Amino acid sequence: MKAIILAVVFVGLMSAQSYGAAAPQVGQVYRWDSDAPFGYGGVVPKTQLTVIEVYGSGVKLKDVTGNEYTINNSMFHQYLSLQMLVPYDSKKARGGR
Repeated sequence: MKAIILAVVFVGLMSAQSYGAAAPQVGQVYRWDSDAPFGYGGVVPKTQLTVIEVYGSGVKLKDVTGNEYTINNSMFHQYLSLQMLVPYDSKKARGGR
């Protein structure tokens, strides 16, 4: 019984954390920060992905080579909560303020 309760609490926390994140906006840049390729296999680790369209049910991302990927909101927020998809700040990357 304890295991079931802990599992429900864990899933609830993951859901709350992922949906607490700000909604993606067109032009926002993320970095695929996972050792595994992006779900489509075409994006290699540490690749930058830019939001090019936001739908009611998902987002369309574009990598630096021009490939486009559409993912649903659930997966997008799951990648964010697992820190596989990380917001990229070019000022921080250059050491700016």
